[in-house]
Amino acid sequence: MYHGQSVSKKGTDEGLTALLGPLLDTVLVCTITGLIVIISGAYRNPDLNGIVLTLEAFRRLFFGVGDELLLLMVLVFGVSTLFTYSYYGVKCFGFLTQTRWGHYYNYFYIGSIIVSALVTVEVVIGIIDLSFALMCIPNMIAILWLSNHVKKEMKARQWMS
Repeated sequence: MYHGQSVSKKGTDEGLTALLGPLLDTVLVCTITGLIVIISGAYRNPDLNGIVLTLEAFRRLFFGVGDELLLLMVLVFGVSTLFTYSYYGVKCFGFLTQTRWGHYYNYFYIGSIIVSALVTVEVVIGIIDLSFALMCIPNMIAILWLSNHVKKEMKARQWMS
C-alpha cells in the first residue's frame, strides 16, 4: 500500500524497490537477532522464550547496555509499527467507504490498542494471527489475478526471459 502511492512510471520499478523492505527488516534484522541468541548461548535455558530470551541474549553479549539497547530497538520498532498500521488502516477504511471517512478508523485503532493492553498476550496474538489470515485471502486472490500483468510488464522491461 505504501508503494502503491509512488509516482514511478512503471509499477515494476516500485515493486523492485519494495523488495528492499523485507530484505532489510526480515532477513537482516532477524538474522542478526538470531545470531545474537545463538552466540550468547541464551537458547540453552528452556525457561526462556520470545522477548525474554532475546533480552537475556542481549544482556550476555552487550555487557551493561543490553537492556537499554534492546529497549531502544523495541521502542523504535513498536512506535513505527503503530504509526504504519494506523496509516494503512485509514487508507483501507477510506478505500472501502469514502476517503473523507478514513480518519474515523483511528478511533477504532486506539480502542483496539487499549483493549489489547487489558487482555492476555495469547488473546492479542490470536487476534493478530486471525487478522493477518483474513488479509491474506484477498491478497492471494489479487496476486493470482494480476500475475499475468506483472509477467508481461517484466518481460517488456527485459528483466525476465
